Amino acid sequence: MPALRVCAAQERSGALSLASENLARAQALTEEVLAEFDLARSLESRLNAPVGDDLATYLADVDRLLDVAASFEEKAGAMRAAEPALRSAQELLSRAMARCEEKLKALLSAHARDDSALECGAEPPKGGLAPAVGEAALPALLLLVEHMDAVSYAWQRSLVSVRARALEAALGRQGLGKLQASEVGRAPAEALAERALLWARLLRWLAAHAAPERGLAARLLASPSDGAVASFVCGPPLEQLLAWGEALVRAPAQAERLFALLDVHCGARAQGALLAAALAGGPASALLARLAALAQSAGDAARAAFQDMEASVGREERRGAGPDGTVHPLTAAAVLALRRLFEQPRLFDLLCGTQPPPQAARPRGRGRRAAEGEGSPDASAAGADVSSSAACSEEALEEAGATALRVIVALHTQLEARARGVRVAGLGELFLLNNLGYVCAALRQAPLLRAALGDEWLERQEALVTAHGEAALEAVWGAAAAEVRDTRGLQPSSLSAKERERVKDKFRLFNEALEAAAGSLPHWSVPDEALRDELKRSLQQSVLHPYTALYNAFPAQTFTKFPDKYVKATPEEAERIFQSFFEGMQ
Repeated sequence: MPALRVCAAQERSGALSLASENLARAQALTEEVLAEFDLARSLESRLNAPVGDDLATYLADVDRLLDVAASFEEKAGAMRAAEPALRSAQELLSRAMARCEEKLKALLSAHARDDSALECGAEPPKGGLAPAVGEAALPALLLLVEHMDAVSYAWQRSLVSVRARALEAALGRQGLGKLQASEVGRAPAEALAERALLWARLLRWLAAHAAPERGLAARLLASPSDGAVASFVCGPPLEQLLAWGEALVRAPAQAERLFALLDVHCGARAQGALLAAALAGGPASALLARLAALAQSAGDAARAAFQDMEASVGREERRGAGPDGTVHPLTAAAVLALRRLFEQPRLFDLLCGTQPPPQAARPRGRGRRAAEGEGSPDASAAGADVSSSAACSEEALEEAGATALRVIVALHTQLEARARGVRVAGLGELFLLNNLGYVCAALRQAPLLRAALGDEWLERQEALVTAHGEAALEAVWGAAAAEVRDTRGLQPSSLSAKERERVKDKFRLFNEALEAAAGSLPHWSVPDEALRDELKRSLQQSVLHPYTALYNAFPAQTFTKFPDKYVKATPEEAERIFQSFFEGMQ
């Protein structure tokens, strides 16, 4: 019996000891949970506030909260009271991650690269663009990303949205909103040419900026999804550019659309490789395929438009030369097409079916005005250096020269047909002077085109320009000029009645010619300043100088009693009228 009592006492003592140990452990666990809960509560006010400049302190608090949450998670299975504390800590952690995401967006926006110097078609610096976000912000960004990745927080959409908005804003400032595919079909040719220049510039800008976008994503992302991020950032503006280019290609391949199509073709071909390298591995593969297809289809359409231009030049028209005899739009378009062709030897194969050898590095042009025939920056970017004519094979140059000669001969035939339809004396000749002079001036400024046609051919055309100018003046002033110059057998001091009538006829013919010329020649236009000045000098030598001599040799009182009837302009007054000729006054 005593033994049994001792054994029972020992059992009760052991149970009490175990209970005491359990109570001690429970008390310690409770105190630990309470302490951690107090810590979490103390962190709450700081973590609920926006992340300030002291990022390190904020992230240290996040680390402490992560430790508290991990501890709660371990105790939740053994202590039911830890579950509410765990949920509270997790909610606070979620809010802290949202604050970190806000800080990420703010840093991305505040430290974004300043692209203002690269707008309006400026060239990227050698070695490529700077990173999309300044290096000073990268340590903070990496810390934020590390902490958000630690809890599997999805922050990548914020990166895409911030950078996409920045890219869209930069492109918008440069005119992306002007490229609306729905407006292509009804836009005039001049507006399309301007839009195509804008299109090529924006595509080049986007291609230059795609690599830095991918570089930023590669620095921040732990997984190899940088191509996907770059694709999501660059995809929307690329989609808009593609839609406009495809709408241009779908429109009828008219000659007036040639330059726009060439800009799209050259731009898409030149920038495709850069975009493909930057967006590889992302969801933009379909867009890249569309860009490659656009380069091909725009080239095909440009060739069709060039052929349409050749056909329109050779199509005989007899609708006249216009009221002022100025350069016809057909001449300007044909010359501009040829200059564009010879400024970019790479286009020989596209438009003439030849195979020039690879060209050297591509230069950048200054801009182009269609009416004056200057090369566009984007067109020059896609072509070869004009000065490197030696790089072109003789076969390619010969074929392109044959095309140019065929176009110019057909153009000359067309212009002569139009001039024959003019019923105003001298205006048809002036029309030919203007148009052939425009062709010659353009050839003088296009070394490769001039070389293809030859200096002898150019000199013959310039001789024709001079001949047309002389013929225009002869048609207007011929009879009066000849009469004013012919004073043979006339002596001012002893004029017979018959001789006085001769002098009267000379002044009368001059007055009639001057009156007719004053009514029409100021409205005739000679846009080329050198040609205009040469015509005025010819008029002074052939008409004004002989009239001055006649006026000084035969004062009115020597041949008439009514000077106002025959002498209606002094030489000075006539000269002022002559200065208004060929100015194209409205």
